[in-house]
Amino acid sequence: MTSRTRFLNACKCLDVDHPPIWFMRQAGRALPEYRSLREQYSFEQLIFTPALAAEVTLQPIRRFRFDAAIIFSDILIIPAALGQQLKFSDSGGIKLSFPVNKPFLMRQLQWRAIHSNLLFLFKTIKLVKSEIANEFALIGFAGSPWTIGNFMFEGGSSPNYTQLYHFFQTNRHAFDSFMQKLSCAVADTLILQIEAGVDAVQIFDSLASLLNPQTPSQTEPASTKNLSIYEAASGNWIAKVISKVRAHKKDVPIIVYCKDTEFWQWHLKVSLDVISLPPAVDLGSVKPLIPPNIGIQGNLDPQIMTKTPADAIQATVQLLNKINGRKGYIFNLGHGLPPESKIETIEAVITQVREFKWRNSQ
Repeated sequence: MTSRTRFLNACKCLDVDHPPIWFMRQAGRALPEYRSLREQYSFEQLIFTPALAAEVTLQPIRRFRFDAAIIFSDILIIPAALGQQLKFSDSGGIKLSFPVNKPFLMRQLQWRAIHSNLLFLFKTIKLVKSEIANEFALIGFAGSPWTIGNFMFEGGSSPNYTQLYHFFQTNRHAFDSFMQKLSCAVADTLILQIEAGVDAVQIFDSLASLLNPQTPSQTEPASTKNLSIYEAASGNWIAKVISKVRAHKKDVPIIVYCKDTEFWQWHLKVSLDVISLPPAVDLGSVKPLIPPNIGIQGNLDPQIMTKTPADAIQATVQLLNKINGRKGYIFNLGHGLPPESKIETIEAVITQVREFKWRNSQ
């Protein structure tokens, strides 16, 4: 079974020899070969130059032979394509050239330019596909409209992200109009990646927890009020993105990831293939809540990758025992791989997943 077949089988809840494995942010600062490139090029150069982005995408595949590569990019290429110039600082901050929190600023967005301004991404995917062929799966991605919209309204990263929520609360008609356009832009970005050759796409709702000020238990749903707000501000727009992508390409697997929130349960009623869970969710507790035709991805605590191989192996076995035999399982972290991760620990986890005695009984 090739890595690509293993990954796609898991997305379709079919039998596999062992769970496919890949990590969010597997390409990046945890790898010495990436750090070497960063000494020569800015982060923007790595993203927007197809040959460089392809090289970074392939680095973890060459080193670890993950079952899937995820294209090296950023969720904020969409606002950049719409006209908000993007700048990353070495300290980790993100700056857009202007916020869109006023009508005259919003009118500067170039909605019709999204496809032409993302051709670099199309070229990157073509380069990666020429290298991995059908041996490894390739994942494309985009941020959710809610998550991207928050960055757009703030003009970059922010300690609190209040502008878009205020807009949602005070001008629902204008909010809906903006989100309708942004949802189309997100869907078009995913469709472009599918046309270029990715095998699956993932939607990152990284700022979903802004809509859930309280933290419910792992198995109890968020309050009705919070769930209603999430549905109107984020969930429905993700559903629109999925609907448009499905209309273009029905059989491409779609993964949805909600970070640090219990809103993931809302997505079980939309047309997704795999739900990617944050680390706070206990797989053993929630496994019965997820329909058998929906795959599960995750959700090892990323911080374990900074510990010793023995610690990580123990945590990995505990996680696998909770989910063993469940068709449609993809091993991943609960969110991105930390820069301080240890190479030997990553290797140990990969080996453990591949040597684990996996059942195909459920």
